[in-house]
Amino acid sequence: MNVRRFASAALLAAVAPVAMAGGHLQVGSTRVELSAGARATRLVLRNSGDAPVGAQVRVYGWSQPEGEDRLDETHDMVLSPPIVRVAPGEEQVVRIVRQGPAPTGRDATYRVVAEEVPLTPQDASVAVGFRMRFVLPLFDRSADAAPAQLSCRLGTDTLTCLNAGGRACKLGATRLVDAAGHAVELTSGLFGYVLPRSTRRWTLSADRLATLGNGLRLRTKIDNASDLEVAVERSAP
Repeated sequence: MNVRRFASAALLAAVAPVAMAGGHLQVGSTRVELSAGARATRLVLRNSGDAPVGAQVRVYGWSQPEGEDRLDETHDMVLSPPIVRVAPGEEQVVRIVRQGPAPTGRDATYRVVAEEVPLTPQDASVAVGFRMRFVLPLFDRSADAAPAQLSCRLGTDTLTCLNAGGRACKLGATRLVDAAGHAVELTSGLFGYVLPRSTRRWTLSADRLATLGNGLRLRTKIDNASDLEVAVERSAP
């Protein structure tokens, strides 16, 4: 089985060197989901360039064993079509269809990878340019999933968060604050996801964490909107 690991910062979009010019691939959303009861959804690809662009779309199962993001090959979803040609100024819809039964108890989690591909052998042989590559979350919603429920523990140089709920928890701008009000900012953007009934671990600067006192709390933005504050346990040295 093909397994791929991605750092948190690479989970939204990436640009890699490759032979490609003229077209400019874009995606129509930053995440994709199948609402509860639905069997299909769609991903919209756009070309804002002045030449045709080819794109390939794939879906991987997304899990967090041992506290790290992992993508595995999956046959849960079928793409129609998986490879497209998008004309300049046009868009192409790719349908994503679930093969099996709907998830129960918790959302099923995947990643959609959409990337530019050469349209012809000649495209693949020209000088190296840049290829757009997007990695988007895909959630297959369960009708009876409980909301995300986060708990966190701080070690010498690690932060570990457990999500006991049935929905993923997206952490945006995040900081640690002690009882005296001293804060350590972890990020001003996306910190990462904690998947349903999963644990996510981040490695942090031990020197920065050592400046924090007791009474720790994690303050973060959920889905870029709602504020969340969680008490943080501290592991014994």
